Amino acid sequence: MLLVYGDESMDQTQDRVCAVAGVIGTEDQWNWIEPIWIDRTGGIPFHANDCEGNWEDFAAKDGEDRNEAVQRNKDLYRDLTILLAKSGLGGFASVIDLAAQRRAFPSPYDPPLYYQGLMDVIEAMRNAAADRNDIAKITFDNRKESQFNASVVYAYLQESGLYWSNHLDSKIEFESSRKNPRIQVADLFAREAMKKLDNALVAPAGKDPRVRRSWEALNATRHFEVKIYGEKYFSGLTKKMEHFGRITGVTENDYAEWIGKKRVPRCHTSYLQFLTARRKEMTGDQLEEFDEIFRE
Repeated sequence: MLLVYGDESMDQTQDRVCAVAGVIGTEDQWNWIEPIWIDRTGGIPFHANDCEGNWEDFAAKDGEDRNEAVQRNKDLYRDLTILLAKSGLGGFASVIDLAAQRRAFPSPYDPPLYYQGLMDVIEAMRNAAADRNDIAKITFDNRKESQFNASVVYAYLQESGLYWSNHLDSKIEFESSRKNPRIQVADLFAREAMKKLDNALVAPAGKDPRVRRSWEALNATRHFEVKIYGEKYFSGLTKKMEHFGRITGVTENDYAEWIGKKRVPRCHTSYLQFLTARRKEMTGDQLEEFDEIFRE
């Protein structure tokens, strides 16, 4: 069985970029990196954002010079990145340009941003397991605001009749990153994926974005892939959405009517259940045409 640990990362404003990432490997590979990781962190739960920002567990201690704390955190981040690069583990991350997404899907039709990335990671891990004729067991950081819905997504993919379930464990699990160093490993990769797009978005016009040495180290292994959904993707998807109503017969008022009939709140869970119900109602021809248009 291949073991996958995942996490997400957003920019400081939580307005520009959302990245969801998974790191995959064998039990032997995880058993190699875990004790070294714990030793290098001194048992302090690693959080990439806090480490780079010198916050929380990584803030300067009482009486400590702040510059010394900053350098200590830089050294820690560098060493952990090198450790991950040497581990033999691999990873996939799905990264979304949130502004481009909002332009394509203005409120109230904006999709839940975390779940598309989650589905991308699940598919990538399923494919990695299939390449080895193995099973992927997936564990993500427990996020109170999305854990239930993530389970709904996973269950839907398992029951969708597609090729998902034959190389995935029966259920997705959730654990605290503070208690699980393997999820901390995924957190580091998720931040690198997020910063890859964020640096491009904030770069001055006409100048190349800054490339982080930490990303260069991971990228050089050829074991880590970052897929970015930006302006080009969402502008193309907007055109594809014109076919959605024609294929499915769904109108803009259908979701509101469905909510009224079900007497459920307008929230991410309801949105996911609505889409699941609609897909189940599609005929074979509709499903074939839908998948053909939205495959890429």
